[in-house]
Amino acid sequence: MKHKFYIVLIIIISANFMFAQKSFVEGKIKSDVTLLKNVEIKIDELGSQYFSDENGNYKIELNSSGNYTLVFSHIGFNSVTKNIFVNSNENYELNISLEPNIIGLGEAIVQSSRYDKILKESVIPIEFITKDKIDNSNFITLSDLASNNSGITLIKDAPWGTTINIRGLSKQNIIYLLDGYRIETSTNLSAGLSMLNLNDIENIELVKGGISSLYGSGATGGIINIKSKEPEFVNNFFLHPSFTSSYNSVNNNFCNNLSLSTGSKIWSLIFSGFYRNADDIKTPNGILENSSFKDESVNGKLRITPIENVELNFSYNKYSAYDVGLPGGEPFPETAKAKYIFAKREMLNGEIYFYNISKYLTKTQIKYYHQIIKRSVETRPNAIAVTNPFAEHTMDGFTIQSDWILSNSNILIAGIDYWQRKYEGERKTTNNKTNIITVDKPVPDSKFRNLGIFASDEIELISNKISLTFSGRYDLINITNDETKNPLYIISNGVINTNVRNDDASYSAYDENNKSFSGNFGILYKLNNEIDFTFNSAYTFRSPSLEERYQYIDLGGIKYFGNPNLEPEKGISLDAGFRVWNNNLNFKINTFLNSLSNLVIDEEIFVDSLFQKQNVGKARLYGFDMSFDYNIYSNNSFYGIASYVIGKDLTKDEYLPQIPPMNFIIGSKIEIINEINCDVSANIFTDQDKISNDENRTGGYTTFDFSIHTKQISFLKSLIKLSAGIENIFNKAYRNHLSTFRGINLLEPGRNIFAKINIEIK
Repeated sequence: MKHKFYIVLIIIISANFMFAQKSFVEGKIKSDVTLLKNVEIKIDELGSQYFSDENGNYKIELNSSGNYTLVFSHIGFNSVTKNIFVNSNENYELNISLEPNIIGLGEAIVQSSRYDKILKESVIPIEFITKDKIDNSNFITLSDLASNNSGITLIKDAPWGTTINIRGLSKQNIIYLLDGYRIETSTNLSAGLSMLNLNDIENIELVKGGISSLYGSGATGGIINIKSKEPEFVNNFFLHPSFTSSYNSVNNNFCNNLSLSTGSKIWSLIFSGFYRNADDIKTPNGILENSSFKDESVNGKLRITPIENVELNFSYNKYSAYDVGLPGGEPFPETAKAKYIFAKREMLNGEIYFYNISKYLTKTQIKYYHQIIKRSVETRPNAIAVTNPFAEHTMDGFTIQSDWILSNSNILIAGIDYWQRKYEGERKTTNNKTNIITVDKPVPDSKFRNLGIFASDEIELISNKISLTFSGRYDLINITNDETKNPLYIISNGVINTNVRNDDASYSAYDENNKSFSGNFGILYKLNNEIDFTFNSAYTFRSPSLEERYQYIDLGGIKYFGNPNLEPEKGISLDAGFRVWNNNLNFKINTFLNSLSNLVIDEEIFVDSLFQKQNVGKARLYGFDMSFDYNIYSNNSFYGIASYVIGKDLTKDEYLPQIPPMNFIIGSKIEIINEINCDVSANIFTDQDKISNDENRTGGYTTFDFSIHTKQISFLKSLIKLSAGIENIFNKAYRNHLSTFRGINLLEPGRNIFAKINIEIK
């Protein structure tokens, strides 16, 4: 018995000794009043890393007493290092507050390479717009927001109808993606990026340069990858409503957005709705008539993890705009009245992800989407005529992709995608004087089908020094259209006449197949952890769109015709970059050359009366874009961008149309007090005298903006964020060259005073 007693005593003493050696360090991590999840915590002495949970909590077990160095880091925040001494059997509480890093360090996660990677590891030039920039802005459209980045310029046919130009290329040369899905919204007017609610967007990636090897036909100029907000998984059930309201004085624009996120450990849901109503724009010279609009949207996204390593995503989005004014100008006379009676986009998609299937196969994804875009337009080219075009664009597509980690230094992605776009439309023209109604199809019913196989391989040749990227894609493209005899019929005094035909506006049945290969090769060389060099080359391909092939617009002004015989565009894109990433300076400069054959442009066939789509034999676009952000001291910084591009038609030795002038943005961000920051900037555009024969020269101009923003302020159980400011402070009258290339005498908005509030309830 005594022997057993000693054994038990030894066990108890040993257990007490072991437990006496264990200690813990724990606490909360936040920024201002926001708790931060997924903060990385490294302990030098242990060589280990840990992460905070969804509530910002962390707890780390230490096996012995002594000195420890803890490093807390998170994307977008300054790292914090703490040295502590912990006694045995002691719990050490250490709460941490991380300050946002106003200088971007390239640590954001981007997806334009078709898999998640850190921005500074990307060899292709990308402009990244963060959630904070979106939240602090009060722009009408995504294009307005995007144009504040180097190499990106705004195109505007109306305050609502906008798109962008990337390094001299726009519209059909740029692919628009929403959560990885194409948005084919082709139209002769600039409205490609108008049917989106900025309040639903998490971030935006603007890829500058050809990237057909990953996204296929159309990406000769770049892509816009828009990522919508996603619901998050947490351990316990939650319900978080939020409300955003904003006002713009320049068009008496009120916008309200309500969002609700909820979920638990295995499911999460976000739902939002928004409504906006805007009057005609005020310019320095008076009201811009017929520029008002109303729009609304609903958006829902559901994520489910039914079993481990499997995730299902479903989303639905519906956007509608009504009574959207389009100020007078070509392709209709300046005296014309034109508007979208309605413009709608509805999209439904489903996704399934399989994670960690094997040691090498880390992810497989299968995606499908269905999208419908409808437009109904009313134009009054003169006092007696009314024209009503209507069009429906239907998109269907799927993607299957697998991500492979072949080794610690080799990542391979491969996949197949298919999409098809179906167009159906017609136009009714009523002559109120003669009581004649003409019905025609300005664009024949048609289809564009694209099947592509792609792969990309990234190899780290020398660890943390040299990386190589290879990507390639093969596409099979089919374009068809039905026979169309225009006009379809004429109604005169109630009598239908189908025995009419305009050969110039009619189309024969057509079936064309294109085959293409495109590829990219890139090098990333890191001089050290803060300085790197990039080089990217691409062979690009683009098959002309349905509108370019079949366009027929005659509204009483200049006529615009398509061309079914257009040849596919092919090009070589080169880009070389130099980048600096550190806590005090973010600097990027890229020079580029884009050499294209068969570039499609609107070419003047008859002076002041007819334009038709034509291939330019050879074209060259070259220039540079640059951006910097310098942290002067504390949270005060000086920033700027510069963009310059020259476009030449080498066949005719002429300048290309629709090329933006050299432009700059120079500004400063200043912290007034701990909770309030202000931003002062100047937007500078030089004279554009390098123009094509059918363009008008536009003068240079400078405008000034001022804005002020608060950080999130805790009030009761809510977080409140405020923004306000003045755009075009001195009410400068000016014209944007890209918004006036068709002769529209469109002055840009005058002085705008705006305010915005966001309330999140936790």
